[in-house]
Amino acid sequence: MKTLGTILAFFLALYVFPQDQKIFFHEAISTRIFKYNDKVDSAISRHDDVRADFLFDSLFTNYIKDTYVKNLKLNKVNGGSLETDKLKVPFILITKSTSFNQNHEEIELINDIANRYRNQIKFIILYYGDKKSSAKISRPFNSQVIIAYSDERENNDDYLIATYKHSFGVPACFFVSATKQITYIDRAFTMVSKNLDINSLETTNKQLALLLFKEDNLHDGIITDSPNLDKTDF
Repeated sequence: MKTLGTILAFFLALYVFPQDQKIFFHEAISTRIFKYNDKVDSAISRHDDVRADFLFDSLFTNYIKDTYVKNLKLNKVNGGSLETDKLKVPFILITKSTSFNQNHEEIELINDIANRYRNQIKFIILYYGDKKSSAKISRPFNSQVIIAYSDERENNDDYLIATYKHSFGVPACFFVSATKQITYIDRAFTMVSKNLDINSLETTNKQLALLLFKEDNLHDGIITDSPNLDKTDF
């Protein structure tokens, strides 16, 4: 009887304290975003861009990196929907607004990268706006780029989808591995910025390579501190 009790206690412990519990992005960011924004606003008011960048790096490295993306059900402008959990390859989620102008350089670069990695990485552009506006502004993108939209005026808009807009604003670019873990966030989507330079391209290529070749180096959603970056309390 004592042995049976020990076995039951063991399995109860496994149930109550699950091993390698997943940490989701929307949960990690929701508990820290307000304090983070307060600190960033303070830095910006002092024109301290270095401090603002440090705060983002600290937030990402210590709390966001390798967190999981919970299944996103995205409405596509050409009809139907896409569920990110059903993707078998890494994906890049680019958030944009239909009220922002696009330039030809940006469109050409996204099309080129999407073509180059068409069998290895899915490229998703998520417009925050209505379906009609999203469809119109996205026409120049090729068929390798998945175009989705989120109309926040609709009552059934998914709060998970809204998280990606309200966390770091738009545009932003989320690099997500095949295991649905965030490996990198480009807040300003620098690879298509007006000040495009070799450093931006090198950073983008590095992050694409990490998505493709370093899946085994992820930490299964367990956040670890960077040895070279102080941890800021958010």
